[in-house]
Amino acid sequence: MSLIVHRRPEGRLVIGKQTRMMNDQILQCTAKIVVAQVSRNRLRAEQVGALIASVYNSLANGGGSPAPPPEPRIPAIAVRRSVRAEAIACLECGARMKTLKRHLASEHGLTPGEYRDRWALNADYPMVAPDYRRRRQEIAKTSGLGARSSTATADRVMEASDAPGPAELANWQPDGEALGATGRV
Repeated sequence: MSLIVHRRPEGRLVIGKQTRMMNDQILQCTAKIVVAQVSRNRLRAEQVGALIASVYNSLANGGGSPAPPPEPRIPAIAVRRSVRAEAIACLECGARMKTLKRHLASEHGLTPGEYRDRWALNADYPMVAPDYRRRRQEIAKTSGLGARSSTATADRVMEASDAPGPAELANWQPDGEALGATGRV
């Protein structure tokens, strides 16, 4: 258990309980620092108490002043201009590409969620260029991905390809040249 020193509004110093650090070590360090300061500088009697409280609180709270706030990030390209139909731009470096996910992981070590958090983007901010997304969506639909009925999907796939249909496959016979004279492979 350690103690915290603070000044009351009437100017009196008060010692309270704190459980984070060991009180003896903090007090020893406080004494050494205050002795060094007083031995080299002139202080009035009322300043010594404030110095002790200040040094003790700084040591007890982990070193004093809080870290400065992080500097605001400036994107390489304006967020409004980062999404275009043909490409999406990385806010970190300004590179334009069709998809950002792999670029973010390999070049910047970020996941899409971390990237969105870093730049304060909405959860629906795209990681893929809109034209590329539409093209991939069309390909998926024509190949039957996401369809509920397997027969309707098979019919669409067969219409789009040169593959033989089910009726042709049912009547298919291997030719003798492929199997050899014995009919075995």
